[in-house]
Amino acid sequence: ERERERERERDDGQRKEKRGEERGEDRFIFDGRTDRGINMIYFVVRACVSSFVCLFDWLNLNARFSVFVLSVFILVGRVVCRYYINSHTGKTQWEKPSKAAVPTERKRDRSPVMRGGSGEEEVQVLHLLKKHRGSRRPASWRNPNITITKDEAEDLVRGLREQIAGADDVRAKFEELATVESDCSSAKRGGDLGPFGRGRMMPSFEKASFELQPGEMSGLVETDSGVHIIYRVA
Repeated sequence: ERERERERERDDGQRKEKRGEERGEDRFIFDGRTDRGINMIYFVVRACVSSFVCLFDWLNLNARFSVFVLSVFILVGRVVCRYYINSHTGKTQWEKPSKAAVPTERKRDRSPVMRGGSGEEEVQVLHLLKKHRGSRRPASWRNPNITITKDEAEDLVRGLREQIAGADDVRAKFEELATVESDCSSAKRGGDLGPFGRGRMMPSFEKASFELQPGEMSGLVETDSGVHIIYRVA
């Protein structure tokens, strides 16, 4: 019996999907959240109507007309205030879809980097991070409760950058200091984040990373995590 029920459910689903394709609504789904929102509005307004009825009766006014107007408003809202959501992309629209939605693949960003114009899609960098009390998560493996200010974090990073820039082997010095000074878990790898493409990091960090040439070090870079310096490996 269970197998027959599953087959019936499968057949029903296929028929509904076919009807949706014929109407151009495939994968466009009415968002139930709107329905709940309208129902909530409905009950709130109905409570207000009841209050108005009592008030108008007490004032000997015509309550029926007010109830009629509000009821029409609720009815129109329940019919009109609906939208469709494309379950592939999450995009919503008020208009009834005219064609079936199709899965979309995210296009890879092929725009050239700002320097060199070589069009790299991946970079590999080392970074050193100093968090401060305004960071998104002011805690790290080095300190579970970070209380320094943003200005203090910037001063620390500037000092570390000067040490790295003055070293004979910039990369080796960067890795050495990142291992002991960075508030990122990548410290155990000398600050190495591995290869990454566009759209993987925070915008300011990504921009600074792609602007660098291999072997170059950035200035101070601010993100929600804190203050960074970046050294591009590849």
